[in-house]
Amino acid sequence: MPHGDSHAVIPGPGTSGSTSSAGSVPGSRASLSHPWTPQGHGDSHPWLGEELNLHPACGRMCKGTGGVACDVVKDHFSLSITGSTGLVMPYWRPASGASLGHRHGPDASVTVGLIVQHGDSSDGDDYTCAIYNGLRKHLLTDAAVQQVLLVGPQFYQSWNDTDRPRQANELFWGDDTEISWNSWQNGNVPPFESPQQRYERLNSFKGGANSSAGSKASLSSFEVYDQIMAEMMDKSFYPNMRSIIILGHSGGAQVVQRHAIASRLEARPGVAISYFVANPGSVTYLTDVRPILAGAGASPADTPTPASWPPCSNTTLLNHSWSFAVPKDDLCDDDRGYTNWALGIGWRKKPSTAYVAKREAKEMRQAYLRRNVTYVSGSADTCPCLSSPNPSECQKVHDCAWNTAPQGFCHMEIVHAFYQHVKHVYAEVAASGECSACRDRPLTHRFVAVPGVGHSHCSIFQSKEMLAAMFPDATVATMQAARGRGNGTETSSDDFAHWYP
Repeated sequence: MPHGDSHAVIPGPGTSGSTSSAGSVPGSRASLSHPWTPQGHGDSHPWLGEELNLHPACGRMCKGTGGVACDVVKDHFSLSITGSTGLVMPYWRPASGASLGHRHGPDASVTVGLIVQHGDSSDGDDYTCAIYNGLRKHLLTDAAVQQVLLVGPQFYQSWNDTDRPRQANELFWGDDTEISWNSWQNGNVPPFESPQQRYERLNSFKGGANSSAGSKASLSSFEVYDQIMAEMMDKSFYPNMRSIIILGHSGGAQVVQRHAIASRLEARPGVAISYFVANPGSVTYLTDVRPILAGAGASPADTPTPASWPPCSNTTLLNHSWSFAVPKDDLCDDDRGYTNWALGIGWRKKPSTAYVAKREAKEMRQAYLRRNVTYVSGSADTCPCLSSPNPSECQKVHDCAWNTAPQGFCHMEIVHAFYQHVKHVYAEVAASGECSACRDRPLTHRFVAVPGVGHSHCSIFQSKEMLAAMFPDATVATMQAARGRGNGTETSSDDFAHWYP
């Protein structure tokens, strides 16, 4: 059934569309006008907790939308190092959904591979459940939903989560003998960590780091992605695969965006790969410039004291045009400078992440600009300082010890400014001749705004805007028209030509 709702898609060059309005959404829990005000929540702030606003697309309990529980199970995928280490990659999937891997045999019913990446909370089961219920609402029919091979990779840290205990044969990141900030799970969470500790967190699986060196062999988190995607594109087992979607929110969005930059993996003929980057807390910039933040003064280096930082205004950010400049060199002269991986690709020395170090900056930049990338932003994700609800606790971060703030005062500013940066860079490489083909083709990056939603993966995943961008109406109609699961129904590539409009 086609959907007639507005999708609030902000197009890239060469496409049409309009920006969504910044007004409040009926049924949401907090006004968008001023995120500092409790808005009827007693002494609490409206951005505290998992959801800033409860999006109308979600039920009262988001992961069990409409009273329907989500039954997810943990499964395992054998990697290239499994034979030498005995370790497998854990992932979550719907109990009734298809499994990933050759041991399950060919599955001609699968047409879509969907990878959903958890963030800092390592709650891969909840992320998988949230998008699964979103798919059920959007695709409507069981036949359509069952065409989706849904995989939620679980990146365990060196600690052992009592809610999601790691098994002895499961791959993990970090070192069991020493709790370090590279594993970023030593019990110290924002806003109590230092700027340096927050920077080190980017060098774990979010930045493509290798799994535990204590094993006989280790593997980059990005190589895990490559192997999962290669499996999905194996025609011997998924002959009707037409699209692979990689989706992440917050810390998971950082994984997705950085994999899109660093990976050498390309789609096989007949398969479209698209990346969805939702509410990231930081991104990897393509050049050495950074945005002059809205309300931050004349340059990124001129920072007010934390207590005087203005809150992000969604009304301002929805319509703001950022200027970009190179920050002052004397503020960024150490090895953790703002251009180093994973905040940029202009490093002075090769990054310690071996996967990333194999590629030159120019090569990564061109590869990223060729990819299909959708940036998704909740228009109420405006808490300044990202993780801290109290402005007095914000770090003074315009030195290079921690460099998220030069990218934006809040998640909403980070993603909006970066999208404009990408458009500027695309025009620059086309004009300079670095990418001669860019002169003749539009940028395949776009922006989707989700009104009324804050920093909530569930509300983002189940919003009509997000789901419509992932599965356009024509695609939904094609999937709904398919017959039952497992009948070997063949589809033509023309049926899925509208995966990325």
